[in-house]
Amino acid sequence: MLGPQALKENAPTQDWTYACFAVAVIVLGWLLPADLLGKHESLRTFCDLVATVVPQIDIITKLGIRPDENRLYYSILWLFSVPFFLVFYISARANFVQGLAKPLSLSKLVAATLFASFGMAFCMFLWYGIGSMSPSQAKTRAVFSYPVVREVAALILVFGFSACLAMLLIVLEQVPKLIRRRSSRA
Repeated sequence: MLGPQALKENAPTQDWTYACFAVAVIVLGWLLPADLLGKHESLRTFCDLVATVVPQIDIITKLGIRPDENRLYYSILWLFSVPFFLVFYISARANFVQGLAKPLSLSKLVAATLFASFGMAFCMFLWYGIGSMSPSQAKTRAVFSYPVVREVAALILVFGFSACLAMLLIVLEQVPKLIRRRSSRA
């Protein structure tokens, strides 16, 4: 086990990666032309492919609020969510594997499991709740019409789900370690 100073010096610094993902999402949302899907059939095929895996993209398109722009935007975000998930999972897991984070106690394990599960359920509720919203509602228009609001909502919906999933996997990986620690004490 490393000492406190060595832990601090060897701690993984992945915070910049998360900030880069957030900035990329915001910049992408601002720079995305509204008529791009109409001009490029390959992009429409890409969006259709992503929508087969993530049906919420079709739900957003059916709202009719900037349908092509939002369809492409969320398709690209779901594609970015895969490397985001991998970076988040690998770097967070490294904290436990390298001994940079203390093993979780039972209470922290339960709390983290509940938090991650709630976070994933909340993101899924938001995704499916969108389908029941009316395009004439002000909050629906705000979420999908105004770039800044759309980008913040996208960060929560797409990357929030990925982060909660990674957190849940890391927490569940701690269960056998906790069982071994408890059985060795007995």
